[in-house]
Amino acid sequence: MSSRIQTEKENLTNSLQENGQIRILKADLLKQKALKLVEESVKINDEDGNEIDEKEIFAENTENESELSQNGSNPDDPNPKEEESSESDD
Repeated sequence: MSSRIQTEKENLTNSLQENGQIRILKADLLKQKALKLVEESVKINDEDGNEIDEKEIFAENTENESELSQNGSNPDDPNPKEEESSESDD
């Protein structure tokens, strides 16, 4: 199994080199590392100056995503449900 993995690794490396993708891949990895560094060092404050835990923000976003998928309002849904109009057709 390790020889198969090694062969796949070599094939991927060769493909990336042949297509000039190594530099692009390295640049993307550096961008990801820089973004992670910024995310770890940034502090989020509310209007009163109190620090907000980013885990709370992400938890709220996760809850909103589940609500969207339950009510059919998810913009990423390829088959959105039709919403009932509350306005009358006058």
